[in-house]
Amino acid sequence: MNPDGQAIGAKTATVPAYHAGICQAQGGELDGAVQLLGPRTLCCRP
Repeated sequence: MNPDGQAIGAKTATVPAYHAGICQAQGGELDGAVQLLGPRTLCCRP
């Protein structure tokens, strides 16, 4: 964090500020239809 020979007195820190995002949600339109084909097992492990 502090290289050899560099004084710590030269460091400063500020409290982080939260800035809320301003992006509007978009996309996600439905396309196609649902077809019931029977039970399925989904696994997220490789």
